[in-house]
Amino acid sequence: MSTTPAAPASDEETTVITLSLSGFVEGKGIISPKTIDIAHLGKYLQEVSELVRGSNKDRLSVVPVEIEDGSVKLIVYLCSLLASSFLTDMRNIKAGEYDTVSPKRVEILRKWEKRAVKDSISYQIGEGYKGEYRLLTISKHKKLPADVTKNIWLQTEKIIEGTVLNAGGARSSNIHLDTPHDERLIIDVSDEHFHDLRQNIIKQHIKMRVKCETNIITGNSRKYSLIAFIFPKVWDESRFRAICSKATNDWKDIPDAAEWVNKLRGNI
Repeated sequence: MSTTPAAPASDEETTVITLSLSGFVEGKGIISPKTIDIAHLGKYLQEVSELVRGSNKDRLSVVPVEIEDGSVKLIVYLCSLLASSFLTDMRNIKAGEYDTVSPKRVEILRKWEKRAVKDSISYQIGEGYKGEYRLLTISKHKKLPADVTKNIWLQTEKIIEGTVLNAGGARSSNIHLDTPHDERLIIDVSDEHFHDLRQNIIKQHIKMRVKCETNIITGNSRKYSLIAFIFPKVWDESRFRAICSKATNDWKDIPDAAEWVNKLRGNI
């Protein structure tokens, strides 16, 4: 049984996530369209939904399903905000950094880890229609990475840059940034920073100075918050002329500026 993958009918940019379940069905042999049990499939679909959403309660837009010989493959289309959260969590888990990951996602992956050992099945999570970019694999012989993030984070400051995917927020203000290294970062931003902003930054490439926590073992960073935007300095001819005019007016009664300064210094 198979369905043809079809992207959601929307202008919104989406990211494709592929999740595959492979192995054996107890008493029936290798997973295939003939051996998959509808109850197990339903449970797996529910767990995938919870894994992808994490703490986000929004419904998933489209979830085409393919069942192929030897595997059950799900293709999920995520909006940019949900994709950013999901991909960041998967990369942090792969690096063994769990303390900023959605607890719901960790809960589902721990269930899969136990099931993989017990039932000799494997789970694969990738990005792209064919899972070209492997994010995570769980099997009897490949467990989740150990947590390496306890008490090894330092407060740091750095300059980052990238393309702004989204900015603002109803509950908390932040910026979603797509960096040149294909990372999607979420930077907390104060309302004052947005209030003082004089230009539209959506889809713009910008630099910013941020503070964050950096792992001294892995070098990865987390909990970004904006210190200041870094915009290129633009020559303001009118401002320059205004400053020159004010200076000329202030010094108009002093015939020799150099002599005046020299007297203030005591004719040194």
